Amino acid sequence: MNVDTNLTNFFCIDPCGSKKMIMTNMSDYTTNSLKISYITKILKKNCINQFQNYEKKIYQSKKT
Repeated sequence: MNVDTNLTNFFCIDPCGSKKMIMTNMSDYTTNSLKISYITKILKKNCINQFQNYEKKIYQSKKT
């Protein structure tokens, strides 16, 4: 199953609003519920990772 990485990046720009964006953009995937859960899982994981990395960078830049 292919997942568009641009889509993933789009959802990760605003981690706080990503759930809302997933809900509005997932209408394209309603034909395949398995694909929805798969993509949502990947997006959640990527967003959490990116957000934590972002927080780490901010924390480190404040320390120096």
